[in-house]
Amino acid sequence: MKKGSWLALSLVGAFLLLIFVGARAQAWTEFKSGNSANVPSGQTVDSSLWAGAKTIDIAGTVNGDVFCGAQTLNISGTVKGDVICGAQTINISGTIEGDVRLGAQTVNLDGTVNGNATIGAQTITTDSRSKISGDASLGGGDLHLNGTIGRDLAMSVANATLSGSVTRDIKGQAGHITLNNTAKVGGGIEYTSKNQISIAEGADVGGKVTQKLPENGQKAWVTLGWFGNGLALILALLLLLTAFVLTVIFPRLVHTVSGQAIRRPWWVLLTGFLASIFVPIIVVLLMITVIGIPLGILLLLSWILVAITSGWFTAYYVGRMVWHSQRNPLAIIVVGGVILLVLYLIPYIGFFMMLVSFWIGSGMVLLELKDRYHKPHYNLN
Repeated sequence: MKKGSWLALSLVGAFLLLIFVGARAQAWTEFKSGNSANVPSGQTVDSSLWAGAKTIDIAGTVNGDVFCGAQTLNISGTVKGDVICGAQTINISGTIEGDVRLGAQTVNLDGTVNGNATIGAQTITTDSRSKISGDASLGGGDLHLNGTIGRDLAMSVANATLSGSVTRDIKGQAGHITLNNTAKVGGGIEYTSKNQISIAEGADVGGKVTQKLPENGQKAWVTLGWFGNGLALILALLLLLTAFVLTVIFPRLVHTVSGQAIRRPWWVLLTGFLASIFVPIIVVLLMITVIGIPLGILLLLSWILVAITSGWFTAYYVGRMVWHSQRNPLAIIVVGGVILLVLYLIPYIGFFMMLVSFWIGSGMVLLELKDRYHKPHYNLN
């Protein structure tokens, strides 16, 4: 057997092993779900916390990691581990002793992150009292940095305004960069933009400031190349949040479709794999014939819809496999979604896991459509 085949089999085995081991995760993990999920002040969660709710408030202490999906997330307490969450609005005024990896529309940081911070959001604001002790990788629309970053700052934003301090270097891409008179940068600044940086009198930059022009008309704020897996993380968090919202709206649908993989997992995987090969071929063949263009467009749009929803159904399926006894669909989708999120972020393996997720999800959808299809009756009398 070729080396690539062995690698593929090994990765599939790792995926199945994770599901098998995850089924025992309840022993060291606490789950919270519903309209609100809270850890009140004075309360301690002596394990990792997985939460899925409209509003999540953590005012107490979590002696582990926090994995969550919500509309609003507030952390005013202490998290001893990492925070990996997706939400519409995230407010952190407490202390995170590990790393944070966040995807949201708005992120407000008033507290302390003792590790690294990877954040993707439309608006990111750090208060003057805030501190990120490690590196910060920030991407999105508007960045307002008023706090302290203990190491390097990597950014890819539309607009960046810095009034705080960065201990070492700044590298990144932006439409506009402004350093106010209170800004302090211990190292140099290397940025890609068609606009020159604006440095106010009184701002302190310890190293060299270097500008690079975008290549081939590229908009500097679009590419998140500085982040490595940052873009994948942001997209995965947004997909997790979307899956959570869709599960709120269509709980019975996602439960029914995921049953396809529960009953016949390998057939689901094979169906998705074959469809990923033959559907594009059929679309191309239809498009190169004049009479088949409308049908080709319809098939293409349908396939895009299947592809977009595949991760949603796969996340729910993984959640069901991991947490057999759970009957709350919101808790199931959060558990499965976070597991997929972690898998996606593993170098090399992450890309393969995305493919497997797509094959499983699309296979479930296609088999469910097949089961629901009834041969039409053409006798209208």
